[in-house]
Amino acid sequence: DATVLSGKSPAEHGAGMWNDTLPGDIVTIPERLQDLGYRTVGISHNAYFSDATGLSRGFDQFEWIHRSTFHKTAGVWLMCKFLMQLRQHGGGYTAPLSRHRPEYLVTETANRSIRSLAGHREPFFMFVHTQAAHLPYSPPLSHREDFTDEIDLSPDDAAQVAHDRSQNYYKTIADCCDFDADTQDAIEAMYDGLVRYVDERVQSIFNTVQSADLGPTVFIVTADHGDLLGEQGVLGHQLLLHDGLINVPLIVHGLESLVDLPRDTLIQHADLMTVLLSEAGLPEEELDDMIGIDPREQTREFAVSQRGHETYQEAIEQVSQHNPDFNVDNFQSGLLHAIRS
Repeated sequence: DATVLSGKSPAEHGAGMWNDTLPGDIVTIPERLQDLGYRTVGISHNAYFSDATGLSRGFDQFEWIHRSTFHKTAGVWLMCKFLMQLRQHGGGYTAPLSRHRPEYLVTETANRSIRSLAGHREPFFMFVHTQAAHLPYSPPLSHREDFTDEIDLSPDDAAQVAHDRSQNYYKTIADCCDFDADTQDAIEAMYDGLVRYVDERVQSIFNTVQSADLGPTVFIVTADHGDLLGEQGVLGHQLLLHDGLINVPLIVHGLESLVDLPRDTLIQHADLMTVLLSEAGLPEEELDDMIGIDPREQTREFAVSQRGHETYQEAIEQVSQHNPDFNVDNFQSGLLHAIRS
């Protein structure tokens, strides 16, 4: 998130690595857009994109959908709609919060904000961050059976197995992700069901954008990372840099010069933000202050990803609590760099 919202590399901003917050001397992309006359809106359920990390800086309107505040940010009517649809958007009438997904509240808050912008000629930038296909892998009941037709476990049993393993993912990693076939099938089926649900919720935002009177609008879907489902002995996105984590989706609508690029073009998140800022009219000297290139004009020979030592050390400490003899030889400590050609 810090790289997407600053255009700086992780080693430059240090946020989520050795810094808890984005350094105050780094100008955020929303701040740059504010200076260009844009109204800026941020909506998040992720703690890394919040006031606490400084990543809410530069947003005229910022909504953090958290269980301690969502009754205020979402509003009574939206909360009632969510409760009436707990089977469609959650785990049904069950107590554990980990069984319920926040995507409905986040995306409906986004839809409400988009509708409020309709008819205004002021340009706007909206950044919406859901938890998406994130640990624990517990899709709502409406998508629990989407990918279970060809596995041996029942949908309910598969959901229980996937939830337990992904909820306690440090313990799962400590056990080297030693899955039997049924467990692997369950995790993959529930993960895929969750992805399909997130697709559905993103579609709702796209539909709102298409139907509202907003003028020409660029719509982008991407991810901050992927997850491993047992590869390299890892569940989730901790410890290492792997293609399953750093090769993430990017879907662009409404900016034909970018859409027309070959599908295998190497693009970093900072490149994407450089393109958007260029389209918004940011002066060239300010674009040069960021690490991104414009892939419509330049070809990137390789993409770089980074992971901090602090992130690694915290994960290892958590894993070692479950298995003091955990073998760390397959992982690298320190500031880790991955180069993707």
